[in-house]
Amino acid sequence: MIAVPLNTVTVFTDPTIVLKVGDHPFITRDSAVSYNEMIVFPSPLLDDLEAMSVKKDDPSFVRYEPCNEKLRKKLIDGAFASQLASRNALDELARALQDNG
Repeated sequence: MIAVPLNTVTVFTDPTIVLKVGDHPFITRDSAVSYNEMIVFPSPLLDDLEAMSVKKDDPSFVRYEPCNEKLRKKLIDGAFASQLASRNALDELARALQDNG
């Protein structure tokens, strides 16, 4: 699982990938992918976060629909193109991609 924060586009954001309305239902305005904050983690962690949020009756964690294959490829390609992605995160991403085909 790959997680990258999305932020409103400013002069300070990573310009590698800017998502537009229509790229994903979650996107409501131009949003830059913050590859400098990218993390790769096991998928079951999302289930744990969601369960903890439900137990606390606190909607701090909201699961949105996964991105489609075209957007997934765009995000992955952007990670390797970004000058702000950390070497550690890119190495983890490469391993995850190799393990999952």
